[in-house]
Amino acid sequence: FPFLFFLLKIKMAAEPPCRFYPLPHHRPQWDAVKSGLRAYALGTPSAEILEQTVLNTRRAASLKADKMPPIPKDVHLNGLRSALQRFQAKTGVRFLEDVSADVASLALEVATLFPEFPEGLPLLLQGRTAEVQLTRRQCACLLACAFFDALPALEQLYPAWEGQPPVGDISFTGIYLYSSRVACERVQCMLAYFTRVLHPPADMPAPDDTAVVRFVRHAEQDVAAPAFWAQQADVPVDAPAVLQFSALPMEKIAGHTFVDFANRDIMIHQVISSATQEEVLFSVRPELFVALLVSQRMADHEVLIFHNVLAFCSYTGYLDTFQFSSMTAETLAPCVLALDAKPNYGNEFAPDIVLRDLNKAYIGYKYSPGPTIVTGKWGCGAFGGDFHLKLLLQLMAAHAAGKKLVFSTFGDQKELREFTKLVREIGSAKPTLATLFACITPNHPSFHRPGMFLKHLRNTLRGTPAAQDALPAVSAAERKFRELTAAAEEREAARDFEAATRLYKQAEKEKEKMEQELAQYAAASSADVGDLATLREDSEHEEGE
Repeated sequence: FPFLFFLLKIKMAAEPPCRFYPLPHHRPQWDAVKSGLRAYALGTPSAEILEQTVLNTRRAASLKADKMPPIPKDVHLNGLRSALQRFQAKTGVRFLEDVSADVASLALEVATLFPEFPEGLPLLLQGRTAEVQLTRRQCACLLACAFFDALPALEQLYPAWEGQPPVGDISFTGIYLYSSRVACERVQCMLAYFTRVLHPPADMPAPDDTAVVRFVRHAEQDVAAPAFWAQQADVPVDAPAVLQFSALPMEKIAGHTFVDFANRDIMIHQVISSATQEEVLFSVRPELFVALLVSQRMADHEVLIFHNVLAFCSYTGYLDTFQFSSMTAETLAPCVLALDAKPNYGNEFAPDIVLRDLNKAYIGYKYSPGPTIVTGKWGCGAFGGDFHLKLLLQLMAAHAAGKKLVFSTFGDQKELREFTKLVREIGSAKPTLATLFACITPNHPSFHRPGMFLKHLRNTLRGTPAAQDALPAVSAAERKFRELTAAAEEREAARDFEAATRLYKQAEKEKEKMEQELAQYAAASSADVGDLATLREDSEHEEGE
C-alpha cells in the first residue's frame, strides 16, 4: 500500500492541472472584457480612456478580481503615455488617434479567429516534443489582447498552479506604469508592431496574415553521455571553418537561426523594464511574446525553437542604452533558438554543468534548420559565464551538429581580434572533440578566475598541459560576487524579478573588481599567468600595424 501511494504521488506530480491555455472568449469574464474593448473601439480615444480601459480590462479578465487591490483613481500609466508621445515624435504616427482603436477591434477577433482551438492553446509541457502553429493574424490578435491586458497568468485561472506557474503571461502593465527610458523604448517597439500590422507605411508591405508561425519544443530523450564526447577522437575540429566572427549586431548578420540567450523560463515568464539580449529580441520580434503563453520551463535536455518570427523594428543599444530606432520591413524571417545556459555561481567548471551546457547547445544546434547559426556571448553577461569556455562549448556543439556559427561581438573590435586569433590557434592545433572535451572537464579550482581557463586551453593546444599556478585565497570581491549571484537566483526563483535584476547588476560590478585583482596578481607574479594579457598585447600590436 505505501508503494501504491508513492506511485500515486508521482502520477499526481507528473500530471499538470491543465494542458491548454484558455483563450479570453472561453472564460466567464469575456462579456465584461468584450464590453470594455468594444466601447474603446467605437469611442474617441484619449490617453485617459486608454489608461482606464487597460486597467479595467486587467481587473475584469482575472478570476481573482475580488482579491486584487482597488485601482486608485489617480493612477497613471506614465510609461505608456511617454511612449505614445515619443513614438509620434520619432515616426510621425499618431498611434493614439489613428491606430489604438483598431488594436481593440483586433483583440475582439479572438472569438472568431481560433476555431481549431476549442479548448485553448496546447501547452508545450516538459518532457514532450510538440509544437503549436498559429497564423500571423492569430499572433497579432493575442498580442492585441495583451496590449489591453486581457491575458491573465495561468495560475490566476487554476489555483493548482500557484507557486509553480507552468508558463508565463503577457502583461505590459508592468512597463506601462513606469516612465523609465527602457520601459518607454520597449513600449514603442509594440506601438511599431501594431502600426506595421494594422496601418503599414506606404513604403512597407503589410505582413502576410496567413503565414504560419511555429512554436516548437524539442525534448531530447537520448542525451549525449560523457563517453560520447570522449570517444570523438577521429576527426579534428576545423575551428576557422566552423566558427567565424563579426562585429555587427546579431540582427544584421545573415543566418538561418538566431540564438536567444534565454532564461530557462522563457524571458523570465513576464515582461519587465529590462533589456537583456533575450528581452531585446522579443521586443524587436513581438510574435515571440506568444511563446510565453504556451512554453513551460525548459529542462536540461530541452530547447525551444520559434519559426518564421518577423522583425518589425530596429534598435540601438543594450540594457540601459536600449533604444527603439524605426519601423522595418523584414521579408525573410529566421528561426529563433531559445538556449538557456546554467548561471555561474562559482561552479561553472563542474563536470556535470559543463556537460549539461555542452549538450544543451548540441541539442539546440542539431534541431536548428539551415546550416548557419548566429550567436554571441551565450551564457555570459548576467549569467556570469567564462567567455572562452562558452565559446569552446559552442564550437564543439556546432562541429558535432554539422553547423556553422557566426559569432557577434556586438561592435567590440578588440574582442573580435582576440577571438579570431584564438580560433586560428585552435585551427592550427587541429584538436579532436575528444581532446577539447578532456580540456574542459578537469574542473581545476583556478579556472573560475578570469583568464586562467584560457591559459589552460592554450597549454592544451600546445600539447603542454601543466598544473595551474597557486592562486591567492578567495578575495572579498569574489566572495561578494558569489553571495550576490546566489541571492539573485533565490529572488528569481521567488519571481521577484526586479530584485533579481538589481542583484545581478551588483554582482557584475563585483566581477569587475575580481578582474582588476587578477590583473594585479598577474603583474606581480613570475608565473605564466599572462596568456590573456599576451593575447591582448598581440592584438593591440596588430591593431597598431
